[in-house]
Amino acid sequence: MAKQNTRALAEAAGAKTPSDFALFERLCGMRRSAAEFIKDWKSGSIPAPKGIFLHYDFLLKRGRFYRAQPLPQGFRRGRAKQCYGNSFDLTVKKPELAYCEGFAVVQLGGEGTTDVEHGWCVAADGSVIDLTLKAPGLAYFGVAYTDDEIGDGAALPVIDELLDAWLLPKTLKSRRRK
Repeated sequence: MAKQNTRALAEAAGAKTPSDFALFERLCGMRRSAAEFIKDWKSGSIPAPKGIFLHYDFLLKRGRFYRAQPLPQGFRRGRAKQCYGNSFDLTVKKPELAYCEGFAVVQLGGEGTTDVEHGWCVAADGSVIDLTLKAPGLAYFGVAYTDDEIGDGAALPVIDELLDAWLLPKTLKSRRRK
């Protein structure tokens, strides 16, 4: 993806801040790296790990940016390092919120930041309800899932379950042909 095209795609996904654009560019770079890795994969008895590529492809095609905010009053912080479970449980209690998975940019000590795979909830107006991080992320990019995609929440993160369901039948079919 050319730099201009990446910027246009980021804007189409709702990017507004420098953190948004930087996160989108890094995700595009990870997708390119995964595609190159698969292209260079030496054929053998083990199929290329296409799930890595599909993970980023799915996020970039279906994801959008959500508006960071401090945790609103009336919400209690959840358990640390339990973002998917905290977020799923909140959507069960408050079905007007959507369950999301993707990446958040978080502040490290000083001026450093890092991207983390993360789960959160989003309100109808696009604002993030993040029960897990102590301070709101600087950027949130991800996918809001439907109730059918989430199911009973037994398989979180949802993206892994969706990609496994999509890849597994194809892998089994290709192995049967050999």
